[in-house]
Amino acid sequence: MHRTDLARATHTPLDLTPEHDGVIVAGVVEEWADRHGKDFDLTLTGPAGSHWTIGANGPTINLDAIEFCRVVSGRRGTVELDELLSTEVPF
Repeated sequence: MHRTDLARATHTPLDLTPEHDGVIVAGVVEEWADRHGKDFDLTLTGPAGSHWTIGANGPTINLDAIEFCRVVSGRRGTVELDELLSTEVPF
């Protein structure tokens, strides 16, 4: 998150890759899912994104992967929070 914050603050492009950033995002999603324990269908876009589904009765969430990480880390931005996105992952 610090790399993202610095890139935004300095207006520097953020070079993301599935091999590096995608693995980090997948770990965040895994911990987030463990913390709330509910069904969901999550699609994260961008180079660090992917798709995860747990169960069949949860909400559908579509976000940029970096924005998702910002939201669940407590950097709320302009994303409207629901019950699941209010679940924080400290990192």
